Amino acid sequence: MLLRRNKTNILRIEGIIIGAGLNDISEEKAEILKKNPVFQSLLDNGVHQIVEKPALSKNPEEKPSKTSDITEMKVSDAVPVIQGILSIQQLEDMKNREMAASARKTVLSAIDDQIADIKNIPDDE
Repeated sequence: MLLRRNKTNILRIEGIIIGAGLNDISEEKAEILKKNPVFQSLLDNGVHQIVEKPALSKNPEEKPSKTSDITEMKVSDAVPVIQGILSIQQLEDMKNREMAASARKTVLSAIDDQIADIKNIPDDE
């Protein structure tokens, strides 16, 4: 399960650590979390979001990208990566690389949206 935490702090539920941004949770741990009322409450309140993993290609010859550079990713793969980043500096660096490369509007828009979202994250009380 791919889980997005929309807070900047780290949370531990039943020994499972959930960090800010995207978390790849094993199926075994996901089952434990899904039964936990605190986790369910956080899902209901939008603090956590279950994100669909990118579908694997049906073409056995096509190998998944192992790059961490969004300029080398398909748009459909780059956007979830962008949405998991909480560092404005890292996002601005990505934006500069994207503009120098192919300047894809969808990717640039996703970066701008993520920067705006980060700037609007309320401080935890």
